[in-house]
Amino acid sequence: MSPQKKLRISSTLMVLGIIPWLTMVAWITATLLLNVHGQPPRVPMLDPLAMIGLTIMCLAVAAPVSGFSTLWSFSLTRYHPELHSKKLLILRSIVILALAAPLLYAVYPLT
Repeated sequence: MSPQKKLRISSTLMVLGIIPWLTMVAWITATLLLNVHGQPPRVPMLDPLAMIGLTIMCLAVAAPVSGFSTLWSFSLTRYHPELHSKKLLILRSIVILALAAPLLYAVYPLT
C-alpha cells in the first residue's frame, strides 16, 4: 500500500473518529445557550446523568480512533516528508484541540 493511501485512510479515520465528540460538544453548547429556564426546551436534552454518560462514551470512542489515527499520520509524515500539507496540519490541529479540550477546561475553567 502506498504512503499516500495510508495517509488518506489515516485522515479519514481522524475525521470519522472526531465526529461523535464534536457533535456532542455542539449539542451541549446549543443546550446551554438556547434553552431558557422556565420555558419549553428549544434543544432536546436527556437527564443530566444520561448527558454525562453520553459525553463520556463519545469521548471514549473519539479518543482512541482519532488519537491513534493522528499518531499514525505523524509517523507517516515523519518517514515520508513529501506528504506534508497545510490541510493535514489543519486537520491534525483540529483533532488535537478537540481531544485536548476537556483537559484544557480542567486546567483553565471558564467560570
